[in-house]
Amino acid sequence: MTIGSRLGLPAPVALLALLVLLGGCQRIGAVPAPAPPPAPIPPLLVEVEPLDGLPLAAPLVPIGPVRVTSDVDAILHTPVSLDAGLEARIDFWIRRWTGGGSASFQRDLERMARYSPVIEEALEFRGLPRSLRVLPIIESGYNPVVRSRSGAGGLWQIMPGTARVLGLRVNAVMDERVDPVRSTEAALDYLSLLHGQFDSWFLALAAYNAGQGRVRNLVRGAPAHEAGDAVYVRMRGRFPTETRDFIPRFLAAARLVQNPERYGLHWPTDIDPWTFDEIVVLDATALEVVAQSAGVELREVRELNPHLLRGYTPAGQATRLRIPAGTLETFEAAHAEIPAPGRAPFVEHRVSAGETLLAIAARYGVTLRELQRVNPGLDPRRLRVGHVLTIPTATTVAAS
Repeated sequence: MTIGSRLGLPAPVALLALLVLLGGCQRIGAVPAPAPPPAPIPPLLVEVEPLDGLPLAAPLVPIGPVRVTSDVDAILHTPVSLDAGLEARIDFWIRRWTGGGSASFQRDLERMARYSPVIEEALEFRGLPRSLRVLPIIESGYNPVVRSRSGAGGLWQIMPGTARVLGLRVNAVMDERVDPVRSTEAALDYLSLLHGQFDSWFLALAAYNAGQGRVRNLVRGAPAHEAGDAVYVRMRGRFPTETRDFIPRFLAAARLVQNPERYGLHWPTDIDPWTFDEIVVLDATALEVVAQSAGVELREVRELNPHLLRGYTPAGQATRLRIPAGTLETFEAAHAEIPAPGRAPFVEHRVSAGETLLAIAARYGVTLRELQRVNPGLDPRRLRVGHVLTIPTATTVAAS
């Protein structure tokens, strides 16, 4: 009798139960012994001949500090520059400057090719975004001597009051707002100050256009969780019309300057950059004398020193001048031979109360006609107290 018949189970079921029972007994009662660990492999010893002439300890040369610079322009790559409203106005200005205004913008590029090396050097020195070099396109069309109807002047269109605060000299003899070098230094220092105040280049540019106080009052209403350029985008509609479009114009000009060929323009390659040698004169000196000493045309010296309004440097103070590059040695040799009285063919006279033009001319031994010739537009009937007159010396009169 089988086990299945004893238990009353069918034969297939009984057979399956028997196999399970036998398998369980094998797992519990028959555990195989673990395999012995592999024998360790002895290390391979190789004899190496020493290299002749190799020092036992090479001296360590310290590595100097590494200056890491970024090519990413903080103004052009701000996230909010992709704002739809900004993009629409950027596209408007690009179409305007590449359509009917393409000839005008091409002239701006030609002037920029002449003066931008000076600006780029100043930007690099201060660690400022390179795109700021296009700001004079927006302000003045890169014309260093242009003046606006509101009284702003120079490449950066600085107002007289702002210029004096920034340390620029603005008077009857000299206006450093039209000096490409001095005005660039002052404008970039001012932009750095504005960026530090607002922590945003968009707001700094807006403040440069609209005024520091006005922008400061406008951003006071910005949400507390927003900062930087995002504040400008949110508050842009509250700015004056010109300021509202100032940033889009700047960004459009930057794109055109970056890739002019893409927009049907071209970067001029036949424009000589603005280069010069520098000299220092210690007292009033006529630009005509400077040109003669350097062996160049007066026109060249005037173009390099547009800030000297009357053609001579101020009396009683040292003044830095520019002469054409490569003429420094010629100037120094020739200028040393000119006696001091012959270097200043003009002197200045400040009008006092009760003085007349005829009396002033007699005092300096010149005629009224000669005095009016060197002071064009002077009206003897409207002589103002404090007005500075240019008085020709005897040397100038004899030469005339």
